[in-house]
Amino acid sequence: MSTLKDQVGAAADAAENKKTGLRGMLLGVQSVLKRTMDGGKRISKMAGAHFYWVMAKGGRISWVLLTATILTMVPLYCEVLREKMVEQQEKIIVADMKKQGYTDAELQRMGYSAMEPSVGLGSDSPASAP
Repeated sequence: MSTLKDQVGAAADAAENKKTGLRGMLLGVQSVLKRTMDGGKRISKMAGAHFYWVMAKGGRISWVLLTATILTMVPLYCEVLREKMVEQQEKIIVADMKKQGYTDAELQRMGYSAMEPSVGLGSDSPASAP
């Protein structure tokens, strides 16, 4: 009859035999593959969690920038277009009133600028003429 010490020693010898030879090599490869797969799973879980975090933050940042742009730039653009239309209408009105015989002083008293502005980007302004 064997004692507990003998059984433990036999188990240790069996474990030692498993580590040698072809079977030991295959068990070593299996353990390496298992650790690699476990590490890969951990990395993919971590990357997935970070991906969703980045997408959530990126989506939030995109939403904030887009709404800020819409709320500021679109009204500004509309105001600039409206201002250009008002200037064109005023030029037409001033030209028509000058044809009717109004003087520059009378037009200025009515609130119109009788003279063309000397500052501008257009090539038809008097300041750009040589």
